[in-house]
Amino acid sequence: MSRHRTSPSSLLAAAVDAAVAALDAVDLDLDADPEDPPSGAGVRLLVDGHELLVRILPVAYCTGQRALQLIADRGPNGVTLVVADKITTEAQQLLTDGGCSWLDRRGRLHLRAPGVRIDTDVPNQLSTAQPTGERPIRGRGGVTVAYWLCEHPERSLSPNRASAELGLAPSTISTAVRRLINAGVANDDGTGIFPELFWELAATWNPDQRWLAAAPDPGVARTADRAAPAWKRSGTPAAIAYGAAIPTAGGEPIVLYVPGPVDLSIAVRRFGSAQPGSGAAIVKVAPTRAVTAGIRANAPAPPDLDGWPAAPVLAVALDLAHDRTRGHQLLTDWNHPDAVWR
Repeated sequence: MSRHRTSPSSLLAAAVDAAVAALDAVDLDLDADPEDPPSGAGVRLLVDGHELLVRILPVAYCTGQRALQLIADRGPNGVTLVVADKITTEAQQLLTDGGCSWLDRRGRLHLRAPGVRIDTDVPNQLSTAQPTGERPIRGRGGVTVAYWLCEHPERSLSPNRASAELGLAPSTISTAVRRLINAGVANDDGTGIFPELFWELAATWNPDQRWLAAAPDPGVARTADRAAPAWKRSGTPAAIAYGAAIPTAGGEPIVLYVPGPVDLSIAVRRFGSAQPGSGAAIVKVAPTRAVTAGIRANAPAPPDLDGWPAAPVLAVALDLAHDRTRGHQLLTDWNHPDAVWR
């Protein structure tokens, strides 16, 4: 079930509760002592009669990238305990090497403090997230924002400045970014956390598509205007053109992205409909207009695939993620310069 978090203060309070429960489970004397939420919270430990204040840093999902940020921001003094619903193996090692203690709410506590050396399983804590039955990436607006962040992995979105580019209201952008932050797949500054954001987007990447009886000819959608939206090719040939090592025997259906539902209807009328798995081509409506956008001035042209421009590498990777038998491994092995999936 998909989940999201409420406010930062609620996340902090839940993290303190989780820390208290975990520390109590290992028989340490303690006293919960929340401080001002913006600066964190403290749990006072009594170890051999000595009082020790452990600072709580709550995060939703701790990756290696987030761990490095937390280590840099933790301050020179005191004991820091990072509490997260999930802490990746890489992040656990980085936090340990960086002098941070951590609690993975799935059931693991690592605590280092004067007189205290603990690295043990603890009872699994309930997630700080609240079930909603909905993913944090919702609707075309959510997909568009998540896709943009994946395309620009070191940048955050300005709702007002990006409104025209994305074709979304500033409020829609703000809401979409906040959901990603609350879900733990974006940082507090609005930049994406990778590869988690990519895989969250992949889980919602379900474009409307139709199988065609005959494969379209590139001339059907060709235009002299490089800046105009265009039909673009995805699938295995596109991934190979971008450097993915994918064995193929050929004979696969052509996979095309089109700008909108009207183009999809045109393709079905002109080239005929086919049963899934039996046609010569698959035509998909791009979930966000960035997939079929024209080429910007001074930007390099995408690879040419038998007369079709290749879809953006991100869209090709998102398609590959849906290959249940080999997609994840192929993406793991695909070391593209713009990879946000590894």
